Amino acid sequence: MFKIGCFTFGGGWSIIAQIEEEFCKKRGWVTEEQILDFMSVAKSLPGIMIVNYSVLFGYTAAGIPGALAASLTRIPGGNCHCGNHKFLRHIL
Repeated sequence: MFKIGCFTFGGGWSIIAQIEEEFCKKRGWVTEEQILDFMSVAKSLPGIMIVNYSVLFGYTAAGIPGALAASLTRIPGGNCHCGNHKFLRHIL
């Protein structure tokens, strides 16, 4: 998830296809049916869809520790965004 979160642009919907490719087709950790279930639940919960999706995926893969790890991997992207904002604001 960390690799996908750091190197994907375009929002949650573009990440889903990469998650399916990596964890369903290559590694076989989840089925396509589970991917669809995760999308349905993640979209219906409040908050950012891809964060909800990551937590559901992590919980399915490794229980509570997996859910915590999946939610924490979303932090570096946010930190990069905040750092870029501060850098650009300083320059401009």
